Amino acid sequence: MRPYQSTEEALVDRISLVLQTRPGQIPWRPEFGCQLEEMLGAQASGSQVIQARYAVQQALGRFLPDIEVAGVRVRVIPMEGSRDRFKLAEIPVAERALVGAGAGAVLQVDVDIETDAGILTIQALVEN
Repeated sequence: MRPYQSTEEALVDRISLVLQTRPGQIPWRPEFGCQLEEMLGAQASGSQVIQARYAVQQALGRFLPDIEVAGVRVRVIPMEGSRDRFKLAEIPVAERALVGAGAGAVLQVDVDIETDAGILTIQALVEN
């Protein structure tokens, strides 16, 4: 926790770090993170949302055992201007084709945490 951060701000940072880190992204701790990137680019379905919710609950339980998760909600949100955003040469051709067909989206994850002051809802956006 940074000295100028409130307890809530520090909690938001900790949860966001877990949710926005892909396993393998940190070389010295390859198991750290949440397995959400596999769901990005896939067709949104009820089972995908359930899988994302489960992945979030598992990751937070494993890496932040000191917090009490009261609930997790996951939504798939289409990105504005996703067609133009992925025209760069470094984006794989298949992904550019999917986004060109309107498949660009982010996952909005809302996590309800039980605190001494009540329920705190933390929102994270996860994208490619």
